[in-house]
Amino acid sequence: MGKGGRYLKSKERKKGRGWKIALIVLAILVVLLGGVAYVGVHYYNAILDLIPRAQYEDRDVSVDDVLDAATYNPDKYTDGD
Repeated sequence: MGKGGRYLKSKERKKGRGWKIALIVLAILVVLLGGVAYVGVHYYNAILDLIPRAQYEDRDVSVDDVLDAATYNPDKYTDGD
């Protein structure tokens, strides 16, 4: 094996592979975490959809009823007594 032989060149080429492997591992982790987050959000929304929503019911009280209740006095003398 000479100074610039085939064995030496292949060793030098393998040195630069570490960042590529780290990038691939990082990409796989991002894809997996994204998939877990996607499934989690859809599961959470499915659970929330099972809860019935409140409906608005119009239960207005007329002004006359409010005034009658505000001025009601049970101790007031009436003609019937």
